[in-house]
Amino acid sequence: MIIEKVSITAIWLIGRWRAKITENTELPHDLLSLLASHDSEIVKRIGKWIETHIRGVDIAHLYVALVESGELAPSTPVKRFVGILSATFPECKIVGGRQVQKSVSTLQGLSPNRKQFIKDEPEHRFAIDSIKTDILRISTDGVD
Repeated sequence: MIIEKVSITAIWLIGRWRAKITENTELPHDLLSLLASHDSEIVKRIGKWIETHIRGVDIAHLYVALVESGELAPSTPVKRFVGILSATFPECKIVGGRQVQKSVSTLQGLSPNRKQFIKDEPEHRFAIDSIKTDILRISTDGVD
């Protein structure tokens, strides 16, 4: 497990953006250390699943499922998640982080009728719940 001790934050200084370096911030560089359970079996199942699911919306479904199950902190940036996913599974061609960011933003937004989140629409909920049952091995029977 490699942990970076430096993080860079953009700040507004004297009329332009500047980078601010913060020391002693631990940032994980592999998927195993990013997950709350640190379960290597989940990482193996994600690797198997990601071989056939490489679109932006697929990775967004995975991100939402991990956040909803508590395996991934909601504050984890999507681009960082995609970067760690790409580094953990270099043999899989994963779309760029921006496409996944757009897909996650869409899923977490309200549908046009403003009655439910887009992630709760049947096709997206089915995909998210199948990730929870197949990869994370969580029962979704009692969940709407």
